[in-house]
Amino acid sequence: MDATNAEHRSHRSSRRSSSRHRESHARTSVKEHSSIRHWTLLDVALVLLAFAIPFIMGGREPYGWIALAILGPLAAGLWCLRQIVTDKPTPLVWSWMYLPMAFVAGVMFLQLTPLPEATLKSISPHLATLVSLSPGTGATSTWKLLTVAPHESQQGLILFLSTALVFAMTYQHQRQTSDAWRVLGIIACAIIAMALFALLQFFAGTDLFFGFYEHHFGTAKDVVKGAFTNRNNFAHFMAIGIGPVLAWMCYWHMQHQQPAEHQSTGGFSSPGFGKTSGISIALIMAGLLAVSAIVMSFASLRSLSRMGSIVTILAILTFMISGSLARLISFRMLMGGLLACALVAGGLVIFKPEYMSLDEKVEVAISGGIEEMDGEDGRRKLWQALTVMINDFPLVGSGLGSHREIYPVYLPKKDGETEYTHAENGYLQIAVELGLPALACAILALIIVFAASIRLHLAKNQELRLIGVAILSAAVATTVHSVTDFAWYAPGNTVILAMLAAVACRCDTFARLQPEGTSSEVSSAVPVLPGLQLPQWFYAAPLALTILAGTWWTLELTPVVKAYTQFRQFQLLVFRPRPDIETQEINTLKLKHILAATKLDPADGRYAILASLQLKNFFIELQERDPENAIPLAQLQQTAGSGGFESNAQLREWLQRVVGPSLKYIDASHQLARRSVRSLPLTGTAYLQMYELGFLQGSSSEQSRNMLEQGLVVRPYASNLLLAKGTALITSGEADAGMALWKQVFVDYSSARRQIINLLAPSIPAQELIAQFEPDSKAASDILAAYTKLKKEADITIAADALGKILTNESEQAAPEIARGKLISAAYQFWNAKNLQALRETLAKVEELHPETVAQHRDLGGLYMRLQEWDSAERHLKRCVDLQPANPAYAKMYESVLRSRQSAQSSLSPRTSLVIPAGHQTSPSLSPLR
Repeated sequence: MDATNAEHRSHRSSRRSSSRHRESHARTSVKEHSSIRHWTLLDVALVLLAFAIPFIMGGREPYGWIALAILGPLAAGLWCLRQIVTDKPTPLVWSWMYLPMAFVAGVMFLQLTPLPEATLKSISPHLATLVSLSPGTGATSTWKLLTVAPHESQQGLILFLSTALVFAMTYQHQRQTSDAWRVLGIIACAIIAMALFALLQFFAGTDLFFGFYEHHFGTAKDVVKGAFTNRNNFAHFMAIGIGPVLAWMCYWHMQHQQPAEHQSTGGFSSPGFGKTSGISIALIMAGLLAVSAIVMSFASLRSLSRMGSIVTILAILTFMISGSLARLISFRMLMGGLLACALVAGGLVIFKPEYMSLDEKVEVAISGGIEEMDGEDGRRKLWQALTVMINDFPLVGSGLGSHREIYPVYLPKKDGETEYTHAENGYLQIAVELGLPALACAILALIIVFAASIRLHLAKNQELRLIGVAILSAAVATTVHSVTDFAWYAPGNTVILAMLAAVACRCDTFARLQPEGTSSEVSSAVPVLPGLQLPQWFYAAPLALTILAGTWWTLELTPVVKAYTQFRQFQLLVFRPRPDIETQEINTLKLKHILAATKLDPADGRYAILASLQLKNFFIELQERDPENAIPLAQLQQTAGSGGFESNAQLREWLQRVVGPSLKYIDASHQLARRSVRSLPLTGTAYLQMYELGFLQGSSSEQSRNMLEQGLVVRPYASNLLLAKGTALITSGEADAGMALWKQVFVDYSSARRQIINLLAPSIPAQELIAQFEPDSKAASDILAAYTKLKKEADITIAADALGKILTNESEQAAPEIARGKLISAAYQFWNAKNLQALRETLAKVEELHPETVAQHRDLGGLYMRLQEWDSAERHLKRCVDLQPANPAYAKMYESVLRSRQSAQSSLSPRTSLVIPAGHQTSPSLSPLR
């Protein structure tokens, strides 16, 4: 009986204890869930920033700029408004990230501030060697700014400040760990959406972005790049976003592993790894995110961005290794990661690129040297030039956005070489444009993020450790990728990086607030945040400032957007001319659009110089339509400069009489060139335009020469300026000096070379021209083309023979596959020059190299037929027929050589009959090779 009563008392006590435990857990659960905030307008602003900026062509075009200029101040203004109207405003919290951001912003403001000459020389002494700092000492007006590209610097300042507001708002907006997870979730969703969109767009096979937007230099189907116009920027976007996606995957996996009564939506309730069975929402979410990570990896690798693919893999490895060290990733998850890698590799094998497989690119990246990765040493040459440039502008750089304008001062650009709009290195780009102190600030910002990530990695709270691992993955990816690319200039990337940096810095604050020994059960509770508790009315001032800044920036960028819309149409006509429109109409449309862009955005120097060139070309085109009555532009310049006009009015009257209504085009061209120099003082083409058209305003010979000399100061390697200087020297009687400049541009610049050849070919023989310039095969081909156009038979023979000899000499230093092609080309030239001995010697050299392709056998067979060497011709043409038996052209050539040989043998022995190989079908009609 006593035992029975004791059992009942124990059972009742157990039930009371269980009831108290359930009530206690219910209260804890309610407390945890109540600490998670509802969505606010600020969160919506973050969603707009994370989605809109990357999806507006990566934010690289003015459409994305104005969106960022609107959304950045809008988000910051909403935070200020919340501080004013809420019952519990959060304190204003300090971040060390504000220091480098404030310093860099100060440098940008300084670059745009007009300064006296003495100050300019003390801050940037080398600037005086490029532009005129003193009144009346240069070819153009006095320069008063530290930046050599003020329009671009102003736009860059707006974008930087907008991004800084995104960081500040995201940082201040986070009041608890669940806020940080929400930001990571927004970023993860944006990255996943971009990856899915990119793959759908790519496999749809359309040239147009979004199915309707045509870009002038890229299509949507060449590689996977989503809404980005540059595949490197797209791959970078994937690399910095895969960490948050994997973090959320681990979060849901851990939720699934915990007992059901301990699962929450805002954080982990227990650091343990309990086990459950069955399929839960958490497991489904973890699986979906794992698939998303695989899709993102595949999209990044299929972009064929070499370094982008490498940093994506590096980001994944960083997450897996650091997550394992932080005891967040189990062995099962590691095995799942290996399986995911196998799936990605299988997808790359199935969807193999046509022109270069990814395994070839990876092989080059891993096993190849720097020469293979760098192609023609372009980046290394650029970086070497940039180091000299940094030494010349060490304190404040040459101006934000000025790299495109400043680097040609230091680096010659030959035919076929890339124009480097950016430094191909984020750190060098910052040093060139903003100076070494700004570079130190950028490195300091990276150190702050790395330090925060590492401290989070060591936190006791699982949530914070997982956030630290995600941020560390993105930080490693962007740091490494910026060594070979400048991915930070795409606002679509910098906005995400700013949000990630804000999460890292804020969560570092949460980790330091957590008492020693505190586990993750209290992670969802709202901490008591340190900071400056200001009265609510104080935030009215920053709210007004953000509204004012957003309005001003929008008004500043609106004409930029309108002008770019016209400029984009101009670019499409240049790079993608429509076949249904005649050339004359295309030129008219190009002029219309570029003039509209110049009118809408008069401060853009690039638009101005392009419009100037289009106007001059349009004038020349009008002159060519009436060659009998037209006076060439060079003749007008020479006549005006020779004197004889008592006043500028008399000169203008003469020009109006001889040129007519078309004079307005070159007048406008001259004015736009002058406008371009006022905005971009390093535009060499503008100085050349003013040199050639200065006679319109009565410029003296000395003034014109000053323009040319100034153009060579800012563009010392520009072929058009060197050609003009050489022509001016030869005209003035300094033939040797002028010829030296011509030789300098003759080999490396095809446009200048053709101008020189067309100028000299009518008056001097080919032998003299060849002896004077010692051309390579490309230049010799241009010489032959010029004399062929002039129909000078003797010179044609000399030029053809010289070209054959040059090709033969070049083949000796070339690889066998290239040497065969050069020798066959040389053989044709020797045939045209009637040099049969050289022809036979060349064919013998080709035979020694063992021709491989059917085209080479065809060419050799044809050449042997011309020499009437029938056995050799038959051997090579028989090879063509064997390689391509279905090709009727080769069959006709083969039958022709058989008949020709039979005919030749019949003249010696009439009894010989034509023998056709067994199984060979003759063609009913033969056309002998000519």
